[in-house]
Amino acid sequence: MARKVFISFLGYGDCHYVKPGSDYEISNPYIQIATLDYLDKHVAKWEKGDIALILLTDEAEKKNWLPHDLTNPKTKEITAHERGLELRMKEMNLPFSIVPIKNLPEGDNDQETMTIFMNTFDVLQDGDELYFDITHGFRFLPMLVMVLTNYSKFTKTCKVKWISYGKTLPPFKDGSIIDLRTLSVLQDWTTGAADFVDNGNVDKLTGLSKEEMSPILSEANGTNANANNISNFTKKLELVINDIKMCRCYNIIEATGIKNLREYADRIDMSSVVQPFHPIVIKIMDSLKGFSSERRVYNGIEAAKWCLCHSLYQQAITFLEETIVSFVCEKNDIELLNMDKRTIVTNSFDILRDNKSENSWNLGKDESKFEEYKNLYRQILQDSFVRKYYALVCSIKDLRNDMNHAGMRNDTSKDSGGKNKKKKPKPNAMSADRLKEKIKEYIDLFSDLLSQDNITKSVSLKRANIFLNLSNHPSTNWNEEQLKAALDFGEIKDLPFPNIDESLDEAGIEALSDDYLEKIKELSGGEPCTVHIMGEMTFTYALVNKLKAEGYTCVASTSWRDVEIMPDGSKQVKFHFCRFRKY
Repeated sequence: MARKVFISFLGYGDCHYVKPGSDYEISNPYIQIATLDYLDKHVAKWEKGDIALILLTDEAEKKNWLPHDLTNPKTKEITAHERGLELRMKEMNLPFSIVPIKNLPEGDNDQETMTIFMNTFDVLQDGDELYFDITHGFRFLPMLVMVLTNYSKFTKTCKVKWISYGKTLPPFKDGSIIDLRTLSVLQDWTTGAADFVDNGNVDKLTGLSKEEMSPILSEANGTNANANNISNFTKKLELVINDIKMCRCYNIIEATGIKNLREYADRIDMSSVVQPFHPIVIKIMDSLKGFSSERRVYNGIEAAKWCLCHSLYQQAITFLEETIVSFVCEKNDIELLNMDKRTIVTNSFDILRDNKSENSWNLGKDESKFEEYKNLYRQILQDSFVRKYYALVCSIKDLRNDMNHAGMRNDTSKDSGGKNKKKKPKPNAMSADRLKEKIKEYIDLFSDLLSQDNITKSVSLKRANIFLNLSNHPSTNWNEEQLKAALDFGEIKDLPFPNIDESLDEAGIEALSDDYLEKIKELSGGEPCTVHIMGEMTFTYALVNKLKAEGYTCVASTSWRDVEIMPDGSKQVKFHFCRFRKY
């Protein structure tokens, strides 16, 4: 069982104390006696393993801890002999240890304040239950207590069970024991809400709900509606967040959890029990405002954005890819949980990227469905969305594979003729920073695309326009701005720029440009398209002239240069995309 720890600064005053809302009253010059007595009778029965910590400055020890004579301040005559708090506490016959923390400084500077803090903190043990009296002491004491409670909760998993103040008014003969623990509870709720909003962690909120609402529900035999609503609110919040963190995409799309969460949030009566809880609920719900309470595929994109915001990058890219597949499924009247047909949708992106023939399509093992699946492949492959964005979706799949396989991928370098050299494989994984950038770019891009009003269930049989990227910079590495500009021309296809041998003469350049003209015609299906061409100037000049003669539009990418002088005198240059410009 956890140890109960009573902590109080020593003070003195002849007062008659009562506890508002109860029949408790006691006459005693020491608030510590009144508080310990009240707690023992009404809050927490003191036991053998508990402890009372009385914090003493040298002056307080002399005047109030030890026995001393009472003197009339005007006549200086001794009027009585005071036994002191130490002896009075022993006369209570409490079952636990009474430990004075002596020689505390006055707290006149930062160092002295830290001494008070650490001398108190060092006595605490892991899991202690803390009972504070903050009646006496220095004016900074309430602040010190609040910092100590938070620090102890974090470092020693302590729990604050009581904070009280002995309130008196002139002539200081009657006083009230005021319970201030509500402020600590509110601080706990605030910390829990901040941990959720900032980090996506819901454990503190659910733990607090159980700890704070269970006694209320137990006392009311489960009939306290507001306590029930708060308890159910945190439970539903935990379910929604777990669905996001564990990538339960279907649950997020169905939106039952978010709908229930909003219903319980609306039911909480903010005028009773925990009125300051209202802004916390608003803050929590505001962080989830992008989700719809109705069944909606776009909720998957919101989950991806939420994960990205909370640094859950693997979950973010998983939600993004599965939501795109789900979007195409709904667009083509396919059940979201039909795994065979989802596989066909996923495979279709690869088929377009790799230009695979029909005899290579994966039709499964059930021959009775071969014809049905072939027709579905043909339908998906003609879908306007799939045809326009297949390259980007394949890039997203590559990113997801890169993360799921922990970057343990390799590639072999190629010579100018395109043949594999016999070299040791080299790493072919993105850096962590680059992965984060690309995931954000793709989420932002498809967030816009999937929310556009002009995307409907209609299937277009018209061939999509093509934007052919012939450069040393694959479109998978472009930023969001450049991708959007390219997509305005049509679906993006990449064709690596050739390695130009420096010894190649004019005839060689002509021959190589002829070869690439034929490759471009094949990739564009013989129809003129837009070609983005950037590279070695003589080859570019020769090929651009031939492409324009065939009716192709040729463009170059323009950028502005950002130069930063580093501390060592070197230059760091960054290029920022501006626009595409025609040749």
